[in-house]
Amino acid sequence: MGFTDLDPADFDALTFDCYGTLIDWERGALGILRPWADGQGLDAGDDDLLSRFAAAQADQETIRPIKRYPDVVGSAFAEIAAGYSKTLSAEDRERLARSIGDWPPFADTVEALGDLKARFRLGVLSNVDVRSFARTHARLGNPMEVIVTADDAGSYKPALAHFHRGIEEFAKLGIAKARILHVAQSRFHDIAPATSLGLTCARVDRRGGREGLGLNIPSAAETPYVVGNMAELAAHLCRDQG
Repeated sequence: MGFTDLDPADFDALTFDCYGTLIDWERGALGILRPWADGQGLDAGDDDLLSRFAAAQADQETIRPIKRYPDVVGSAFAEIAAGYSKTLSAEDRERLARSIGDWPPFADTVEALGDLKARFRLGVLSNVDVRSFARTHARLGNPMEVIVTADDAGSYKPALAHFHRGIEEFAKLGIAKARILHVAQSRFHDIAPATSLGLTCARVDRRGGREGLGLNIPSAAETPYVVGNMAELAAHLCRDQG
């Protein structure tokens, strides 16, 4: 069984993870982390910076009551600096937090979302805040009908609140859980929790066989439906359109 075994006729809606799946958050984060590391004279590769950032974010996202995502990012940056025994200015910390809405979409994202929107109802389940996602959503062409952020859920994935709320919002539109396909690249944040609720999942393998984990948290969760990019996803799910 593989991705091509997915029947588009089985679904009326797609929900997406955003950062890492639609948005190149590794490139966005490195745009701030890399100059800081170089300025500190750190002999640290990109993957080391990213893996430390991923772990620090995951730590910060477990704090209750939750921090808003820009504060999560700023606190994670401070954790990274402390782990390297380096200093972090308030300006650098704020620069990373402010940059979230500027992180770029992957090259295939916007066109693929446009194609998919012609056939399916679209939603996003994102671990960021409302204000940051509003900037990102504009970059994506505002395709999402259902939007669930960490501000809305009151927690961060892999907690289940995002998924429950997304399912509830699509139910209001007359779309049952069984008719929703959840699309994400993170096994830890998305595939594991979504699968536990009985959602069908497709994973976008944005790492593409590169060494290291980047911003991914290790997880054994998997789906038989794995695709290399958003263009491939749209081509398959929209193959009988037009």
